Amino acid sequence: MPKGSAGAPMNTDTDPQPRPPGALLSVWSFGRTELDEHRHELRVDGHAVALEAKPYELLRVFVQRAGATLSTDALIDIVWPGRVAPEGVVPKRGAKLPLRSTPLPITPA
Repeated sequence: MPKGSAGAPMNTDTDPQPRPPGALLSVWSFGRTELDEHRHELRVDGHAVALEAKPYELLRVFVQRAGATLSTDALIDIVWPGRVAPEGVVPKRGAKLPLRSTPLPITPA
């Protein structure tokens, strides 16, 4: 993520939720899994899990907007801003997430 002059994350079109200047990146915890926005890393049981960029961005949207209902079009607008995404891109990228489907409480770690 691009950094501003003070090292704070800058708002970009790919940011799931715009952040004010100086906002801190978070580590989100759910079950045995952590999503570390600062390191751009997914960890399960403390071990980093390889994840492509777009599945990571989808997961970040899901975590930051836990409990919200998002349409496929909204997800495409957030993760692929200004682009025409091919049919089925969201489920295809989402299927690459190494997570089980059981809902878990999501909290900042």
